[in-house]
Amino acid sequence: MISNDLFSKVSGKRIRDIGACLKAYSLALELFDKYVSLPSAPNIHYQPNVMYTGLMQLSMNGGYAESTMMDLRLRYGIDAPCGGAFLYRLKTLKYEEWHLRLKGVNDAVLSLVSSLGLLREPVICAIDYTKVPYYGEFNRYVTRSKHERGTSRFYEYATISIVQDGLRLCIYSRPVTLLDTKGEVVRELIEETRKRGVRIKLILLDRAFFTVECINLLKELGLQFIMPCVCNERVQGAVNSFGGKEGRKISLLDPRQLKE
Repeated sequence: MISNDLFSKVSGKRIRDIGACLKAYSLALELFDKYVSLPSAPNIHYQPNVMYTGLMQLSMNGGYAESTMMDLRLRYGIDAPCGGAFLYRLKTLKYEEWHLRLKGVNDAVLSLVSSLGLLREPVICAIDYTKVPYYGEFNRYVTRSKHERGTSRFYEYATISIVQDGLRLCIYSRPVTLLDTKGEVVRELIEETRKRGVRIKLILLDRAFFTVECINLLKELGLQFIMPCVCNERVQGAVNSFGGKEGRKISLLDPRQLKE
């Protein structure tokens, strides 16, 4: 779908990198076609592969449907639909169906990585929340948060990923709603990781997970973890207790102070 002529003047290591990217691109289209199988009429003009290409482009660039489709047409010479037609086709599947099918794509990639022997040893993982600004009507999949980028409404999802040298891979992701607690989300992410045969050596979390619920959960599951702590009086007192008999005071710097 992307012409190799675009790379005719490139040589050396760059060519090998591009070749690997094209193979990954072809593999992704193959997996989308197998696990997503977007419903379509027999006489459609735009084939499912075009939809999947647009979906991957949106995921990587975080843009809008109309500008992404235009980019595919003008930059890559792909016969892509307008943004409205693209979204109409995507909406033939419900939210839950998309989550289930995309999870199938991700599991297929994970299975391939495992078959190459890259998951034989325990790995370092990270848990993170990602917010995507939302400007439409409120619904049960939308969360509220601090106002930014013109809205206080967001689609939010949680991921657990392998983040060690030589291997970056999302293991499992799930949408987050207003009814979910961080403890429930962390437990599900870890359980789903173990179900997929991935052993966790160390888990990394950001300061948003510095809660009694999350810390007790990680200890209960027998996991080693690293997490920035919130600079409160109790934490400062614990740090100062390591100052020795002289009671040497240690300053625990809040990262936010670095901006001041």
